Amino acid sequence: MMGRQMVLLLAKLLTLGVALGAASLVALLVFVLTRGVVWAAVLVGLNVRGWRDRLFLRSPKPQIQALAVLPLTNLSGDPDQEYFADGMTESLITELGKISSPRVISRQSVMQYKSSKKSLQEIAGELKVDAVLEGTVVRSGDRMRVTIHLSQALPERQLWAQEYNRSIGDALTLQGEIARAITDEIQVKLTPEERNRLASSRSANPEAQDDYLHGLYFAGPAFKSEAEWQKAIAHFKKAIEKDPTFAPAYTELAMAYFWLGNPEQGGLLQRGLCRRQRRLSQKRCNLIRRLRVRIWLWA
Repeated sequence: MMGRQMVLLLAKLLTLGVALGAASLVALLVFVLTRGVVWAAVLVGLNVRGWRDRLFLRSPKPQIQALAVLPLTNLSGDPDQEYFADGMTESLITELGKISSPRVISRQSVMQYKSSKKSLQEIAGELKVDAVLEGTVVRSGDRMRVTIHLSQALPERQLWAQEYNRSIGDALTLQGEIARAITDEIQVKLTPEERNRLASSRSANPEAQDDYLHGLYFAGPAFKSEAEWQKAIAHFKKAIEKDPTFAPAYTELAMAYFWLGNPEQGGLLQRGLCRRQRRLSQKRCNLIRRLRVRIWLWA
């Protein structure tokens, strides 16, 4: 239809040009063609009806139903900083778990691939995921550099990558920022509640956050030894002492008591927390209650 209309328009222009003369015809053609180029640029720029993607053969956004966050690699050169990389991995998994889609693989399943030499496609196949998130962490003093790569498994291609340079105290805030960037990249439609969850992270006392990440490291996959759980509990308590409003530390401390086999202590902590900490949302208190009930039923 468009082609037929263009032919008719050109025929009319030629007829008009015969009457006006050659010079007028050239000027008229230049005017029409210039206007056409302008409108084409507008259509491409605005991607009207997907014309930009069609013209440049841009691939559509992939449908990611399941995602694995592989253990972040510690590039600081200090083995004592492994807790920081593992804690950041656990925190990022938790942050992405706040949304209903894509499904995020648990840390218990992904930690086996720490320092693995397997290919991305092999790991994705074993975990049954469509995409893999991997990256590195470098900590220097009170600063950190985090590099993140999101890759599709089949066909294997990088979907997104970003480097962040932040203060240690912004580690948890950064997790929320990364999670939001990933959902935007794979075009996940977040509910208002999910957006609020991802935006709820705040900067914390750097020392408190450091103890919190230490605690996550020792509390890692479930069914660890009692000694490791006690170390996790000690670090979560230190985090709370340094920042009494640091809600994630309270939550993890309660869960550590549950897994250690002392759910009553966790329940007392939860009830006291919900009474004392005005800044802790009711939703978080309700979450701890539900987890406590589930663990009692499972035990």
